[in-house]
Amino acid sequence: MAARRPVRIPFLAAIALLLFSIGCAARLAPPEADEVQAESAREAHTAAAIDDLSGMIERVLRVSGRLRTAGARFCEDQVAPLLGIDIEQRIPAPDPPHFWDAYLATFGVEKKITVTVVDPWSPADRAGVRSGDWILAVNGRRARRALDVFEILRDEPDRPPQLKIQRGEETLEIQTELRPACAHEVLVNLTSEIITGRAKRNHAWISVGMIRFVETDDELAVVIGHELAHRIRGGGHGSKTELRADKIGLVLAARAGYDETVAPAFWERFALEKPWMIRWEPDSKRAKEPWHARVAERLLAMRKVLGEIARLRTEGRPLLVSDEGARP
Repeated sequence: MAARRPVRIPFLAAIALLLFSIGCAARLAPPEADEVQAESAREAHTAAAIDDLSGMIERVLRVSGRLRTAGARFCEDQVAPLLGIDIEQRIPAPDPPHFWDAYLATFGVEKKITVTVVDPWSPADRAGVRSGDWILAVNGRRARRALDVFEILRDEPDRPPQLKIQRGEETLEIQTELRPACAHEVLVNLTSEIITGRAKRNHAWISVGMIRFVETDDELAVVIGHELAHRIRGGGHGSKTELRADKIGLVLAARAGYDETVAPAFWERFALEKPWMIRWEPDSKRAKEPWHARVAERLLAMRKVLGEIARLRTEGRPLLVSDEGARP
């Protein structure tokens, strides 16, 4: 059988095919974005993000407020009247992030201490405090920095808070009800990492990543309760400290009306999210690393505490905290 001759494309036809391909590529290239439309989209996205963050802050205020109120008797000399507000103050920065700058502008935050978010179930809301209010003084004392507001309240734990507020052109005196609570505020950190931590002046913070990770308010209460327990009892992150924080946190959640029994399943899910934190070699050098990693041991102790809480409920006894053993 004779060999088949290769098909040859005439030179001019090849050039035409190449030009046609280039022309198609040019026509299929993405169009340049209209800058006006792009700016409009950025503004819409920023507004949605601000609304989302405000909702998260309100949620943390609500859950932490219930926990702090439920734990007032455990905090001894670390008690302050609960307000239930988030406050901000513009701090000079060479190049503030666009989103944070837009967030502050939404509430008119400048050098004065400004209320940004109010928990709808809080003493501040019941007294008429609003987003955008400027706090000039607390109990007759001028507050120069945002955290000063909470420190002044801590100095007078038995006094119903008296706020001097500027709202537009008006200056108002607003008195809120006295609701004793643990003095440790819970703030929201903008990081997307799933973590919590200690803020200035022994307050606590929870990340946006953690808030998105929890699925229910019951789980959020377990996380915040654990972090508040560290603030209430102090200490670092050793084995006994973590077990004690788990115990106190569960009692706080139960006393605040949340379902503390979600804790084991939540922490197991947390461990699966960060599997490098699960360590099975207790006799190795890794045993010296933070006890947060010892998931199995924590879950076993946690279930003992949950059993004790259930028993105390059945017997109609109060849920108190003891620093000895696993019993609340």
